[in-house]
Amino acid sequence: MDKSRNYKNYVFDLYGTLVDIHTDEEQELLWEKLALFYGYYDAVYEPER
Repeated sequence: MDKSRNYKNYVFDLYGTLVDIHTDEEQELLWEKLALFYGYYDAVYEPER
């Protein structure tokens, strides 16, 4: 019997409970890039100034 295991699992932390994630949401560049990204999927947003 082969006791070796190959796992193909991924841990995804949607709410930041496993890893403490810090972001700077005040940067205009962040919102400009997100608006551009979502625009590729027909969700048009304009960043606030």
